[in-house]
Amino acid sequence: MHILLVEDDPDIAAIARMALEEVGGLAVTVAADGRSGVEVAREAAPDLAVLDDMLPDGDGPGTLAALREVPGLEGLRAVYLTANTGDTDRLSGPGVLGIIDKPFDPMGLADRLRDLAGHE
Repeated sequence: MHILLVEDDPDIAAIARMALEEVGGLAVTVAADGRSGVEVAREAAPDLAVLDDMLPDGDGPGTLAALREVPGLEGLRAVYLTANTGDTDRLSGPGVLGIIDKPFDPMGLADRLRDLAGHE
């Protein structure tokens, strides 16, 4: 499974990338904001987007909408990362598999994503 991780906090992005690649054995492409996430997704063709809820150039739902405008990614599924546990209703919708609260367990992140995505 190839993951597109869009996370603006460099420390969280580094921890998540390490957890997904080294612990989980997944392929990961990282972007620091929604715009660059859409750009790299054109080439990376991810199976799943893991999106920070709040980004410097918008938010996770807006980024997901932009990603789904990329040819071949119309049905891209997503999981949101959020530290905001209050208003999570706006993080639902078609193809949204779940929400992972920050801070997350790095050692269990890949397994959690596999469970949500229905992959072994």
